[in-house]
Amino acid sequence: MIDPDVLSVVEKRVAQDLEDRRGMFEREVAQIKERMAARNAFYSSATVRCILDAIGNEFRVRVSLIWHAFARALDAKGILLTDNLSSEVKERLGGMLDKESHDLPKDHQELAGITRGPVPGKSLAQLKAAALDRIFTEIEYAVLKQSARTETDSRVVNIYQSYGIVQSGAGSSASLTVKLASEELREIQKAIESVKQVIQESSSLRSDERDQALELVSDVEKETNRDQPNRFRICGALQGLATTVRTIAAAPQAYEVLKGAAALLGLQLP
Repeated sequence: MIDPDVLSVVEKRVAQDLEDRRGMFEREVAQIKERMAARNAFYSSATVRCILDAIGNEFRVRVSLIWHAFARALDAKGILLTDNLSSEVKERLGGMLDKESHDLPKDHQELAGITRGPVPGKSLAQLKAAALDRIFTEIEYAVLKQSARTETDSRVVNIYQSYGIVQSGAGSSASLTVKLASEELREIQKAIESVKQVIQESSSLRSDERDQALELVSDVEKETNRDQPNRFRICGALQGLATTVRTIAAAPQAYEVLKGAAALLGLQLP
């Protein structure tokens, strides 16, 4: 059974993170509708596809944020993630997702008004299941890493993060090549566009700070356009941009978009 103290901390953090996501997602859907209406294509399958993609991606972001909250709390308490505990984490994660995502069913139901008939594409249950299946695999990676703990050197530093990368010993390194999925790339590109606009319009940044931040934006743009984007380069640039964006008072929305993109890469931003 999950330690009640751990569960309490996780629930508080999840409520905070997903409240921010709900506000961000409401604006995203509104922007999609405004953009399609401006093209005289609001009542079209294209609008439905855009919103369905957004809902599916939002599920993936939210389950990633919930898992990060669990992983951080478990790591802080030094709790090993066993098979039994992982099953409870998965169950709790699904429950928290439902509790804090009451907005997504509403957005999906409204698609019938756009199509004026049956909604093509995946159902809400299918979109949610796809997101849960993916994050459950991440949890299973963490279980595999923990099960190997007794077989490795005692100097191993256990890190709960995507794909269970383990780094051990002073001066050692860890790497893993993972092809970014199209939805991850789209979320990164969306975040970069939002951040780029905020940086360009900010009056609180010095010219050298703006130039350095835009250089990071350029780095991410170039990396995402490569045949095999380097996940670690992108994560490093996103961390740098997050530090900059947090200093801009008028940029909370851009930061939330950036945080969501980072979550899909296994990068936890505060």
